[in-house]
Amino acid sequence: MYHNKIKTAVARELCAFVWELGTRFESQQPQP
Repeated sequence: MYHNKIKTAVARELCAFVWELGTRFESQQPQP
């Protein structure tokens, strides 16, 4: 259970990081 909690926390942090990275990349792209 403890290991599962860590895995969930890591997945959440990774998802947030990827989401922020994608949003930043999209904001740099010229809008059609």
